[in-house]
Amino acid sequence: MSKIQLLSYMCTWVKCYNRVPRKCDFDVPNGEPNAKSFSRKFGSWSNALRASGLVPRKTYGQLGVHSNQPIKQGYKITNRGYKLLYMPSYHKPYDGIYVAEHRLIMEQHLGRFLKSYEVVHHKDRNPLNNDIRNLKLMTVSEHTALHRPHLFQRRNCA
Repeated sequence: MSKIQLLSYMCTWVKCYNRVPRKCDFDVPNGEPNAKSFSRKFGSWSNALRASGLVPRKTYGQLGVHSNQPIKQGYKITNRGYKLLYMPSYHKPYDGIYVAEHRLIMEQHLGRFLKSYEVVHHKDRNPLNNDIRNLKLMTVSEHTALHRPHLFQRRNCA
């Protein structure tokens, strides 16, 4: 595929999912362009994102908000695609004044606050789809096992 075709494909993906893609979003064996295709043509995944007019994500463990993103209607979208609501009076806000919408919806559904070991999983992996039917309450270890199964594989000990 040419660079133009790859950029067009990435732009279509962004319009569909409304967030900056990760490499793993393109690592699916179904004939579509994968992350390696972008890296080969553009030198790196980050260069491909920049060529598409997107800001590369921060490192995996960081959940930051783009500092130049203005607050719109009392919420922000993080660089990982999650919607944070402006709620300074919330019992446990992120960054002092914001609450992840999917966590708030799950708490309202359960009628209680989430425990420290509980996470809310998006079944369709779209962090902006916060419909309760798309959300599943899991423990941290269950969630890790789902997204990183290689960490939970049994080792052959002979």
